[in-house]
Amino acid sequence: MSKTASRITIVILSALTLLFGAYTGVHYFYNYSTTEWFIEDVNGDKYTVIAKEVGMPFFDGNSHVSIAIKDNDKGRFVTSFSCEIDNEGKELSDSNYDLAANDEYIRLSFFDNDGSVSGAYRFYYSDLA
Repeated sequence: MSKTASRITIVILSALTLLFGAYTGVHYFYNYSTTEWFIEDVNGDKYTVIAKEVGMPFFDGNSHVSIAIKDNDKGRFVTSFSCEIDNEGKELSDSNYDLAANDEYIRLSFFDNDGSVSGAYRFYYSDLA
C-alpha cells in the first residue's frame, strides 16, 4: 500500500470514528437519560406514584414517560408502564397530568400540549395488593 493510500485510509477511519462516537452520545442522551417529572404520595402515604421523562423530545416530538407505583408498606414497586405525551418538545409540567385518589383507586390522567387527554388510567388498590 502506498503512502497516500495509507493516509487516506487513516483519515477515513478517523472521520468514521468521530461520526459514530457523536451518534452514540446523541442517541444515548435523547433515548436513555431520565428526568424526574413528579413524585406524589397517595392513600395516606401507602403508595407513591413516580413519573420520569425518558430521553428528550427530538425535533419538537413527543415526550416519553415512565410511570411506576410503589407500595411503601411492602417496599416494592407494584406496577409500571410507559406512555407518550404530545408536548411539542416543551418541558413537562403540572398541567400535563392529573392525579386523584380515593378509598378505592388511583386515577392518573395525562394531557397533551393542547389540553386533550392522551391517556387515562385507574389502578384499584385491590389489584395492587
